[in-house]
Amino acid sequence: MTSTNNKKIMLLAANFGGNVGDLFIYEAVANFIHQQLPQAETHVYPYPLRNDQFVALPAVLQSGLNSNIKIKPPLFALRKSVDHYMRGRPFLEKLIINNYFSPLMSCIKKSSSTDIQYDHIVSVGGEMDIPYSLLDIHSYLNAMKKPLKNIIYGPISLKIKPQHIPFLKQCFADVDEIAIRDPRTFKNLKNIGIENIKLVPDCAFLAYKGEQSQSSWKGYIGLCLHSRWAHQKHFNDYIKGFSDAAKKLDSKLILFVTNIREDHLLVTKLMDLVHTSDNIEITLPTSTKELQKLYQKTDLVISDRLHGILIGMISGCNVLPIATRDKIKGYCEYLKLSNFLTGEENNQELYQKMEKAKNNHNTLKKSIAEFASSASSEVKSYYTARLNR
Repeated sequence: MTSTNNKKIMLLAANFGGNVGDLFIYEAVANFIHQQLPQAETHVYPYPLRNDQFVALPAVLQSGLNSNIKIKPPLFALRKSVDHYMRGRPFLEKLIINNYFSPLMSCIKKSSSTDIQYDHIVSVGGEMDIPYSLLDIHSYLNAMKKPLKNIIYGPISLKIKPQHIPFLKQCFADVDEIAIRDPRTFKNLKNIGIENIKLVPDCAFLAYKGEQSQSSWKGYIGLCLHSRWAHQKHFNDYIKGFSDAAKKLDSKLILFVTNIREDHLLVTKLMDLVHTSDNIEITLPTSTKELQKLYQKTDLVISDRLHGILIGMISGCNVLPIATRDKIKGYCEYLKLSNFLTGEENNQELYQKMEKAKNNHNTLKKSIAEFASSASSEVKSYYTARLNR
């Protein structure tokens, strides 16, 4: 086994192109790796590649991480060619699903080799129909022509489509164990016969520093929405419902997004709404420090972005998830939350659920702190054990 002083670690992480939520999670993982293996050299390969990939690099370089962490250029031609474009283009996805393990892909995978021998591969997971970074791992292992068991994959969430099942089984077979971050995905994978999985809380909890001191309601409610809301017909009415409910609760509604690049249309629509109410403000955090500062002043975070909910929990906020996406539904199950939004509430229902969160402020805060503490211990133990193999 390589000495910890000489270890090299491949870290596959999201490309951070304006997404400060993903950047927060990357920092949590990279900092934890450095704490455990301070002399190891970590090579970060952002994924998926996009046309503006180099926008991502300054954000990472400005994150204040130690000098042993290096941002590497794209490693795998497969990802560079088609990964980003698969999403929303089923014919491309079908091409890869049907042919990745066939000779047709050999010409693409030939350029996936690297001379660097890594001791560990760490993939900071997310929710996708297909765990694309597993293709990177598979290509690297093939290029090395030898198995590598020191892989930390995830924890991830997946929305499983029947047509993907054979492909997923082949990809998962390359890794001895895959961490799954919510019980919903875990149960679905078990049901299709995938056994090499382990339920582990999200790696964002690596950043948890301990329970925040109890505090009374300060009067700030944060609302962080996914970009898809910009296309909803009832968008204006839904935001007005949040604003009216916040006003009844003697609170200011803070509208914010965590992905400046992806959420540009949403930001435009939110800016138009700021002038319609005297208790709405909008803020656009562009760094993890700005994001954490925002959470620290907020009593309640409402979001359909999983990192929006997780960072809130880590920062000592109460949370009210909008459970419209599979990974949010999975975490509602994990947290055993009975009070969450569906995205279809009328104004009265919105107010009632937000009022319930305020009335149960201290009880909910204590419950969330207990979960965050337990989740932090679990994910730290998981990472520590696998980094020290």
